[in-house]
Amino acid sequence: MTASVDLDGLLSRLAAAKVKAGQLPPVMDWHPAKKYRINIRIDREGRWYYQDSEIRRQSMVRLFASILRHDDDGYALVTPQEKLMIKVDCFPLVANQLEVDPVSGVLVFGINTGEAVSAGHMHPVAVTERDGEPQPSLLVRDDLRALIHRNVFYRLVAMAEEEQQGDRQVLFVTSGGCRFELGRVTL
Repeated sequence: MTASVDLDGLLSRLAAAKVKAGQLPPVMDWHPAKKYRINIRIDREGRWYYQDSEIRRQSMVRLFASILRHDDDGYALVTPQEKLMIKVDCFPLVANQLEVDPVSGVLVFGINTGEAVSAGHMHPVAVTERDGEPQPSLLVRDDLRALIHRNVFYRLVAMAEEEQQGDRQVLFVTSGGCRFELGRVTL
């Protein structure tokens, strides 16, 4: 069932659950009985839409992203009272910035929700394929991944090292003591 949810009402319920901007609530511990489908969509660029109108208030996007969860049945905004299923075109978040820590060499990604995530064991980089195109991503938390923006991916490729593996040449980067393969070099 698709629900017509009043966004202000949802914000009030979040406030009642003591969810504050910048603070991540324990959404993985919440298992509400009520489940609806809501007309919210996140496009490939990480833009959020409600009933086909872009949500431009970044504070609202950050708040919604703080209660976002990915389960076997899809992506949902979760409160203690309800689970609101939403549509996600690719990944729900976007890594749109990249810094390299000058001391440790750790790759630090800026996420479109204002978070900073350091690539490593807890936050691996992965490259899959979709429609014949590389789809690089970073695990941000739980089962939520951020699409690594094309410009950021080009920077990763530019700083990558090459290695011969059998009959193929691969590109990889290292961060936080981990090695992440970016893809094969085609000649």
